[in-house]
Amino acid sequence: MEVGDKKLKLQLWDTAGQEKFRNITRSFYSNAKGILLVYSINKRESFEQVGYWMGQIKELAPKDVCIILLGNKSDIDNIPIENEMGIPPRCVSFEEGQQLADKYETKFYETSAKEDININESLYEMSKTIVKNFDPNAMMASQVIKRKVPPKPEEKCFISKLFS
Repeated sequence: MEVGDKKLKLQLWDTAGQEKFRNITRSFYSNAKGILLVYSINKRESFEQVGYWMGQIKELAPKDVCIILLGNKSDIDNIPIENEMGIPPRCVSFEEGQQLADKYETKFYETSAKEDININESLYEMSKTIVKNFDPNAMMASQVIKRKVPPKPEEKCFISKLFS
């Protein structure tokens, strides 16, 4: 994805909120720059799980991680409540999703992966925020320690001190 003059490579991991993935999901948080937290607008239980996942994110992810809340399956609004496919109707309103996003101070989109509604927009918004939050100079400063004075002789070789 391109944001201005920057090219980003996005790695997306979908754990579908399943119990069996909860342990490995924890390991993804530590290096995450962005998280799309997705619930189904026709499954109240998935909406109610957002609080749990937000708690995990706040506990395990970097403080500057970009979080975007997505209410997926907005295409079901075009399907009659009584339908032969057995698709449940919407049970989480747009306003409820927006209120939850406001509570957690994050952006919110309703999406449809099936109809490609707001998918690129939400990914682009996340990418834009990541680029804005990412300061390569700060990262370099934390990775490289510059010395103004040469090391003392006893600091030159830690291993030789151990064995001498």
